[in-house]
Amino acid sequence: MGFCTECGGQLGLGQYYCPMCGKRVPGDAVRVSPFITDDSAHRVCKATFTRKNPLMAGRVLTAMAFILLTVLAVFYAAGSYLTSRNHLAARIERAIKDGDAKELERHLYSSDGELKIDEESAKAVLKLINRSENFKDELIDSLRKGRDYKCFSIIETGRRLVILKKYMLKVEPQYLKITSNCEDAEVDLDGRDIGRNWRTGISESYGPFAPGIYNLDIIMNNQYGNSKITKEIELSSGETSIYGELGLKYIKLVSPINGLKLVYNGKELDTQFNKGENTIGPFPRDSEGKLVFYKDYPWGRLQSAEYDLKNMYYNIGLNNFQIRDSGNTGTMSEDLKAFLESFYSAVSTFDDRRLVNATDNCRSSFMGDYHRGINQKCVFQRCYMSSEGVTVETNTEGEDSFAVTVKTEYQIQEAADKDIFRLHISYDKEGQKWLVDDFEYLQSFDGEFTEIQ
Repeated sequence: MGFCTECGGQLGLGQYYCPMCGKRVPGDAVRVSPFITDDSAHRVCKATFTRKNPLMAGRVLTAMAFILLTVLAVFYAAGSYLTSRNHLAARIERAIKDGDAKELERHLYSSDGELKIDEESAKAVLKLINRSENFKDELIDSLRKGRDYKCFSIIETGRRLVILKKYMLKVEPQYLKITSNCEDAEVDLDGRDIGRNWRTGISESYGPFAPGIYNLDIIMNNQYGNSKITKEIELSSGETSIYGELGLKYIKLVSPINGLKLVYNGKELDTQFNKGENTIGPFPRDSEGKLVFYKDYPWGRLQSAEYDLKNMYYNIGLNNFQIRDSGNTGTMSEDLKAFLESFYSAVSTFDDRRLVNATDNCRSSFMGDYHRGINQKCVFQRCYMSSEGVTVETNTEGEDSFAVTVKTEYQIQEAADKDIFRLHISYDKEGQKWLVDDFEYLQSFDGEFTEIQ
């Protein structure tokens, strides 16, 4: 056995041309050798893997092409199965049975760009699917058969690796319309703030959401207290309408003046009420508290009696509403007592110049009071103020006017007597004192009186 000196190819006995490269071999090169030198082995490899060995190279390329096509075929078959409708249906079915919201989220899709699918949305979808066995079984059966079911459908959403189809479970976007009996109510869906219900009795729209079972909270949170209702709702029909009625009550107040304010449970609120009918609230229906209405003036504060909210219900007004001087006899007692003392001195002489703390209108009214005779000696003894205090109302000029009921005791011609007056008063800012604008006699008065010291 010999080897070609050119390419190292193996030669049989008597061969003078190399079967590998075709070169003539010198006669003395053809010899039998049981050994292969390092140089010969190198030339064998060279002959095998170079272009000078076209037959061997073709066989290698054919084998490599076959292997590559086989791998691609296996990959395509596996990819086609893994991305097929049936495989997606199987994975969704498994996620539903396992209650795996995270896995289900991976396969959910919406064509509405505003609908963001997350794990919380997938949990709501699972609640909807598992709400009844019939719903779940029909959905899974429809997915296996490639049919739509209610708000779910398997659709092709694109391509993977150019040739493989991509399928997802499409969910139809859901919308919510809410009407409530509360203005500016907060609306939460599964604990997430989705907006506010601004107007009482007017529907507001929210969405889009994934189909599902959700907990809906409508919350009133204002300066009068908190109220909340919670409902479990199903979103699967495209648009769902909900009416949320919170337990609320309102108070109707007819104010005699403008600028009236409120103290609720000891806290002064920013709310201001004007003359006429006012609606206060809403309050939680079961709320308990105290209401006091007031208005501040340069000389002090007038306020109402204390009202117990516990005893008030929807649309109950405050009857016989008045606000009075918070000190009862209050800041004007000294000025009124001085007027009443001067009044009986003026009666004795029928001289209006003896009146103190009186306006010109009051003096005119005094001089027109002819039922009291002249030269009747009247001596003032003491005076009292009604326990109702000072009341206030708005006059024709739009200004606040005040009135107080007083009782006097005096002596006339050695006999004891008494009068009851309704005094209309105003505050003189410059003189910083109270003046009597007018007065009227009352035949009787049922209220209680407190002596002005």
